[in-house]
Amino acid sequence: MKKPTAIQLDKYDINQKIIKTLADLESRTILFSIKQKARLAEDISKKKKIPLSTVYKKLGELQELALVKIERIELSK
Repeated sequence: MKKPTAIQLDKYDINQKIIKTLADLESRTILFSIKQKARLAEDISKKKKIPLSTVYKKLGELQELALVKIERIELSK
């Protein structure tokens, strides 16, 4: 049996991270809430009853895996 290359291991690692993220209920909830239309993190938090800090964390993870694209960041007062 051949030893896997670094590229193969990296691809396997990314695939595992995506599977783990999609298995997470909050990540899936966020993905489905922005499927049709971009939304603010605050809106997602209020409508889906997910803590705002969790929404930001999950969006960061989803962006890192190229599952979402953050178009802009708005600062609230």
